[in-house]
Amino acid sequence: LSIIILFVGKLLIIGSRHAVDEGFGLRPELMEKYPGLAARSNRYFAILHMVITTAILILAVFATLQAWGVDSFGWVGTDTGRRVIGSVVSSLFVIILAVIFWEMVSSMIERYLARSDSGELELSARAKTLLPLLRKALLVVVSTIVGFIVLAEIGVNIGPLLAGAGVVGLAVGFGSQTLVKDVI
Repeated sequence: LSIIILFVGKLLIIGSRHAVDEGFGLRPELMEKYPGLAARSNRYFAILHMVITTAILILAVFATLQAWGVDSFGWVGTDTGRRVIGSVVSSLFVIILAVIFWEMVSSMIERYLARSDSGELELSARAKTLLPLLRKALLVVVSTIVGFIVLAEIGVNIGPLLAGAGVVGLAVGFGSQTLVKDVI
């Protein structure tokens, strides 16, 4: 039974790789319309392959333990098991939403800057400087918020972290007054 479980797990891993490559592959007309989309999506294919492979391996290990007589799936019915699975699912959901939001905003900024470089749109030097800066600042803000949400989901008290972030934000705000004044 263990050999069958491992064989089925390996088949599922191979099948998931083919399904991800075929199901999430980009059509040529879409790649022509959005030139940087292929490079962006290839970054996430490796992560998606790793997540699916890890999930299949964990299920195979639990199924093998179950075949050996260990009640490995019994913990799912406990309060701790439900809490762990709920935290993992909600954390993954928040991370996926944040990545989708970040990629949408980043690609809009890149397309806007690319239109400027091709001569379609005239941008000032200030806009060419501030848009990449805005993109980096948005990445920091989104990463920080997602980090706090994930920490709260796993049970870490984020109150002191939020207070510390507020103090640091206040210090950076006072320190960058002249920079903001120069930009405006």
